[in-house]
Amino acid sequence: MRSEARRTDHSSQRVKQRKRRYYYEFKPFIIFISAFTLMQWTQNELVSVISILLCISAGVILSMRILNRHSHSLLH
Repeated sequence: MRSEARRTDHSSQRVKQRKRRYYYEFKPFIIFISAFTLMQWTQNELVSVISILLCISAGVILSMRILNRHSHSLLH
């Protein structure tokens, strides 16, 4: 919050950044939901493999974020 208050750029650029931040926060969930719908709607084996890989990538993103956010508190 402090760094956002110190910024010297225009407020119009901040609106664009806010939209990107929401996409960044919801990206693993979007990937997981899209993979789950692909898995449910199609019976193709290749699409099933792709959806499993998407689920794994969403899990990796979430675990990296959790570890990164908690690693600072473990060091102190």
